[in-house]
Parts: sequence; structure tokens; C-alpha cells
Amino acid sequence: CFLNSSIQILWHLDVFRRSFRHVHVESHRKECHRGKSCVVCSLEIIFTQYQHSEATALPPDSMRRALAQTYENESRFQLGVMDDGAECYEHILSCIHGHVNPSDEDPCTTPYCITHRKFAATIEEKFDCPHCGSTTEPFVYAQIINYVSVLALIGQPNERRISFGANLYKSGSTGQYQVCQNISCRQLVGIQKTALTHPDILSIGLIWDTDSASVEHVSQVLSMIDTRIRLSEVPRPPCGDRPTPDSFPHPRSSTVRAPKTTITFSSP
Repeated sequence: CFLNSSIQILWHLDVFRRSFRHVHVESHRKECHRGKSCVVCSLEIIFTQYQHSEATALPPDSMRRALAQTYENESRFQLGVMDDGAECYEHILSCIHGHVNPSDEDPCTTPYCITHRKFAATIEEKFDCPHCGSTTEPFVYAQIINYVSVLALIGQPNERRISFGANLYKSGSTGQYQVCQNISCRQLVGIQKTALTHPDILSIGLIWDTDSASVEHVSQVLSMIDTRIRLSEVPRPPCGDRPTPDSFPHPRSSTVRAPKTTITFSSP
């Protein structure tokens, strides 16, 4: 189920499906020499089956084999072994990026890389100590999936009185602290995160603290997931690098990896 959930999320995202078909597939066919171990070719095969096959069930065997061969040295996604749905989703996007940008430069500036142009948010982390005024150079990186701790998500005070987007941001910042580098200060200060850009597709992964969560616990988490996230609730600079809408009509994709179960949400 971990692989099916990842593929179905990508299939139900129109913006990804169109970009993948028109940008990646046509150019990739001419250059690919990996055969059955190619994740990109396998995804094309599955999408073609989804579109034209009349079969009642379409097992993702080609993708299963491709992932197993690609990550054989890491002992990940091997045949017959259960794995993590959110990480599978992220690794598929990573493979797509790798075929477009083999140099793996960071940040990726390739204009036709679907992974970074559609899924990645540019995040800036900085440290400003309110006690002594010390600052650090901003650390900027691309974030494909926004991982949030379940404990932090349901443990926010008055969580039902604030929106899902605000709760999500607060939960993602919970527990991220750094000791001030000023020797005369050494206070523990929270790290500030700012979204410099917002992705077309927002992906959320939930980190569970247990492998045996109760039905009540899973239900409590699912009840907190809303169908709208307002970008105005996410800290960002006054002037970004491109205009962004005030809100996502729906979270475009979400992989909820509950104990022994993978639940996915996507918006076409």
C-alpha cells in the first residue's frame, strides 16, 4: 500500500501529470539506458495503464522492481518488504529530479525540473537571539515535503481555535532550538523559519511517535486536517520572488503514514 499511495497521489495531481507527460517523458525516452530499473520509465508505464487499461486492478510491479534495483545498495524498497509511504513518495520525486539534473546542484535551478518547480518550497532558517542580539547567516534550502510531528500537531494549545495552516506552522517549529553562539549569553533560542517561495503542490508528511497508535489517536489526527491552508498564515518576506495566491483551495497532497497503514489525500 505504501507504493500505491505514492503513485495515486501523483496521478491525481493534474499539474504534475501534465508536466510529467509533456516535459519529462518525451525527452527522457531518447536518453534513458537504465531499462527496467528506471523509475521515470516505470512511472510512465503505470500512468499509461491508468489512462488506457480496462483492467479492474493495476499492480505497480514495474515501479516496485525499479525502486528495488535503484536503492538496492541502501536496502530500501526491496521486494516483499514493507516500507514508508512518505519516503517512497519523496524518493520517486528525487529520482525524477536526478534524471533531469544529474549534477544534483543545490538549489536546483533547472527550469524544467518538475520536482523543484512544482513541489519544492524555498525555506530560510535564521537565528536571532533576543537576549544579546547575536545573529547568524541565513541557511536557505529546498523542502519537498513538510514533515510535522503528530505529537506537536495535536499538542498545540487551543489547537481547535486556530486554523489548520497556523497549527501546521507552529507544529513544524516546535522543538527546534539552538544555543546562542555568544559565549557570554548561551541562551536557548528558537530557530526562525521563513518561506521564501511557496510550491504549486504542498506535500505534508506526518511523523508518528508510535507504531501501535489507537483508533482514537488516528481519528484525532485526521480530524485536525482541514481542506484549506491560507498562505498568509505562513511567515514569509513582504516581497517574495513571485506572486502567490492567498490560499490553497485544498492541500494538494498529503501522505499520512499511520502504524501499518498509509492514508493519502490529494486534490486534482
